[in-house]
Amino acid sequence: MTTIKTEITVDIELNGLPAAEIEQNLRQVMDRAIEEGLITGHTEAEVESYSVDITTGKHCQ
Repeated sequence: MTTIKTEITVDIELNGLPAAEIEQNLRQVMDRAIEEGLITGHTEAEVESYSVDITTGKHCQ
């Protein structure tokens, strides 16, 4: 099995929206990508496991 790590950094103006709402949207995007086969495409590869770690803050690293 191979592990591939993908990192996305998003700078966003929340305009009063709670950051937790955007965090939930990002989690849903990742879950949907896995469930709908968007990660592996039309290949024989299968996602064995995955995790989503979302950090919010001005200086996330």
